[in-house]
Amino acid sequence: MVVTCGKPLQASTPIILNITFDECLQTCWADSNCVVIYDTTPTCSYYSIELITTVQKLPKSSGKRVAFRLLMRNKTCSNEDNEPILRDGTVKSDVLQGYEKYTVNKYVPYNITLKNDVWTFSPRDPPYFCFPPLIPIRRNNVIWCMGLLSSSDCINRTQAADVCQKSFQQPLAGPANAAEYEYIQTTGMNFMNNPSPGSVPSGYSMLGFWLDGTRKPDCYYPQKAGADCSENNAFSFLDTNAQKPFLNWLPDQPDGLWRQSNADCVYFVARNGYAIGIDDMTCSIRIYPEMSLCMVGYYCGSLLGPDTWT
Repeated sequence: MVVTCGKPLQASTPIILNITFDECLQTCWADSNCVVIYDTTPTCSYYSIELITTVQKLPKSSGKRVAFRLLMRNKTCSNEDNEPILRDGTVKSDVLQGYEKYTVNKYVPYNITLKNDVWTFSPRDPPYFCFPPLIPIRRNNVIWCMGLLSSSDCINRTQAADVCQKSFQQPLAGPANAAEYEYIQTTGMNFMNNPSPGSVPSGYSMLGFWLDGTRKPDCYYPQKAGADCSENNAFSFLDTNAQKPFLNWLPDQPDGLWRQSNADCVYFVARNGYAIGIDDMTCSIRIYPEMSLCMVGYYCGSLLGPDTWT
């Protein structure tokens, strides 16, 4: 969030929040649909991208404050003198808009241009959109529609890969970064705790979701001398956007090599009361009765197009 002096100029009626400005800053930052807020103490005016067109830049003496929600790609924060949005020119950001309000899941890149003391918002038209349950995800400067998807029955890895290929013409995917892994984790637990009717088989205490990743030949037992078979290094990955996937392995996993088993495929496990995360599993397994585990789904998606950010 970048706080500065200003006020909405060309805008529709905002959402009024009965909270302090500091609380409003936190609320906006946590909301992927928020672009700017305006201090109207004791309330706060909240704007999504479709509610705001221009903001007037004002001197400090005005006492009026706005805050912009910016998702910067650089890894360091700027000081006030060097903050790009406070100088003439254009900065870029984006918002995610959920299907609950917008029918489809939308990713909207936009520019904010400062000229003659007026900031102008210019969203991409049309936005990128994905039909639920897929969501827009930025992967290596390209937008994809991705989803952690379920089956009405327990499936092995071959079946999961076949469905992915037939539906999206893509191999199984892996999480390219921490944000994708968080999506997989959150969605997997939603299937566990709040499944829609018919989305998952009933009667299981654990649900598994197949991801990209199969064991390398050098990392079968007995391990080839000199081969590094620790965690991700034990597996080959086909997903070109996640050649080094973000995998939060469970403690002492993967264990297929040292247990001398045939647990050669990567999956995510969702469950209550125990740690959730990444494990390795026999690729042909559909149901693991000893664990009350059903391999119910997979992570996959399709290409939308280049991100206009770059």
